Amino acid sequence: MSRRVESRRIASRRAAPNRAVSRAPLALAALGLSALCLAAIPGCSLLPGSGNSSSAAESSQEEAGPTLGARVPSDWQDVRHESGLLYSVPADWTVYASTGSGQDTPTPDGGAPSSPGDPDSGSSSGDSATDWGFGVLTTANSEAGRNYCPVPGGESFRARAGISEAREGSPGDVTDSMARAMGDSMETVFSEHGSQVDVGTAEKIGVSGILAFHQVVRGRPAEPRNQCTPPTIRADVMGVSVGTPEEPKTVAMLLMTDEDEPGVIPTDVIDTVIGSLRFDAMV
Repeated sequence: MSRRVESRRIASRRAAPNRAVSRAPLALAALGLSALCLAAIPGCSLLPGSGNSSSAAESSQEEAGPTLGARVPSDWQDVRHESGLLYSVPADWTVYASTGSGQDTPTPDGGAPSSPGDPDSGSSSGDSATDWGFGVLTTANSEAGRNYCPVPGGESFRARAGISEAREGSPGDVTDSMARAMGDSMETVFSEHGSQVDVGTAEKIGVSGILAFHQVVRGRPAEPRNQCTPPTIRADVMGVSVGTPEEPKTVAMLLMTDEDEPGVIPTDVIDTVIGSLRFDAMV
């Protein structure tokens, strides 16, 4: 996929183009997700409150769905976020962190920093933010196949992932809202002549036993497509609860990738990246 960008950055934030070019594919198949759901944890619930939650409030917490548990290869890199969430990507993906210059810069070894509180940690306190073009910024960013396709005045990549800051709202509502925004962008920003978009449905899952929702969006750009626009763009949104029933908050992992042409990242790799999302302290 590709995207026209301006040279201006806001802490490595990419300016959204005025005109669509081409973007990565959007969506995670339900079959791929079910393969990753290795264990259901029926007793799991939302993150506990500050310690003074009443038993009545605790009983109102919604149970998590099947917990994801992808088998991550030993040579993959961990990408950490200040929320305590992390995910893993293949060794040849580029993981971005801040050097203090306001630029997206790979960490020295190409991998993720080890401590989320450092300036180079992948946290929003030090990690530069990427603008996804529909009002969402992410840190703890990673990419595969950067600049695989020449785009004058723009950028291209085969896959991109990142984690947002916490937003007010339940994980189901935030996931659905972000997925619909991605679908709108597929029609207006990430294709030259519009796209046929299926926004999917938010499905309840668990992330380390915590309530979460996963939604897959798939866009099929209309013809004619340029050389950097794939036949299908897939986007995944995974909203994870980080709040309480009284004050619901959600952090979301976003992933976009190309599909249905030579050179794309294999589906099983993308599914493993998605399924690797977990809380650091609970692994």
